Amino acid sequence: QYARPLIAHRGASVTLPENTLAAALAALDAGAAGTEYDLQQLACGTLVVLHDGTLRRTAHPGTHPNLLDVPIGQLRLQDVAHVDIGGEILPTFARMLSTLLARHPVRISFAELKVGAGPTMVAEALRVVLEVGANPEQIIFICFDSNVCAQLKAGAPGYRVFLLGFCASEAGVRKTMEEALRLGIDGINVNAHPTAVTAAVVQEVHLHGLAMAVWVYRAPAPNDCESVWDYMERVSVDYCTTNLPPEVHCWAARAQATDPPNEI
Repeated sequence: QYARPLIAHRGASVTLPENTLAAALAALDAGAAGTEYDLQQLACGTLVVLHDGTLRRTAHPGTHPNLLDVPIGQLRLQDVAHVDIGGEILPTFARMLSTLLARHPVRISFAELKVGAGPTMVAEALRVVLEVGANPEQIIFICFDSNVCAQLKAGAPGYRVFLLGFCASEAGVRKTMEEALRLGIDGINVNAHPTAVTAAVVQEVHLHGLAMAVWVYRAPAPNDCESVWDYMERVSVDYCTTNLPPEVHCWAARAQATDPPNEI
């Protein structure tokens, strides 16, 4: 088995519509250690699982076409209650989290608060976590916004918060690490590029007491391949996000089968 926890990017998003309950459950059922999903806030305050700022890309075009280009922050829960997202209604954060915990209580949710989140969104995210009863081992908050990361950590010190970063070099990873240390949060989550995520910088992140996670963009992602998975394993990345959790498990099984037996 792959030594680092595999996190499914927007669920099993290659085979099923992204950020749906079906995609998230399929990924966890297939053996992923966790699933990543995106959070947006409606005008009524409810958090929904959606990557984009509108419904245009992911909603079925035949359902409520008048809503597709409206900024999601201007819509209310009753407006989107019957919008078809990959054969199901747009999931709320509360429904996504509670459903995943009911079936897979030992798996992790990587919940991303999208850029533009503010204090009201942070407060609602923390309220949902407490209402659902998710413990600190069951969810990690991630965000590109330093202020949001700081607000999350201040609001719930016992829960983990990772700062997202897009880094082209070791220097970029170190800068993200320094910002995470300044914020007093728990880890960083940067794009999975070996030129930036070197063994030396991963070791440095760990020496500072931070977790190291990496992410890929939506499929097809050129860095979501066996050579990169193998590399991230070798440099001791803590969490590896992938669009292809079943393929990674097949690769890991092959790799394990070819490893020499341990000798005592």
